[in-house]
Amino acid sequence: MLRSSGLVVALDPIANALTYALIMPLRPATPADVPLILPMIDALLSHHVAEDPDRFATLPDVLDR
Repeated sequence: MLRSSGLVVALDPIANALTYALIMPLRPATPADVPLILPMIDALLSHHVAEDPDRFATLPDVLDR
């Protein structure tokens, strides 16, 4: 384990996820969140299509739906 700025960070990714889950509160998504995540969704879809277009082909208007 490492100690950084008072936070204990484990070298194990699962332990890290649990640590951050305890210190970072999550809230349910709201309709107002949708426009904020669309660029992330677009980037993710573009990445998948670039990796394997046959497997991850999407409709051109997928973000407009």
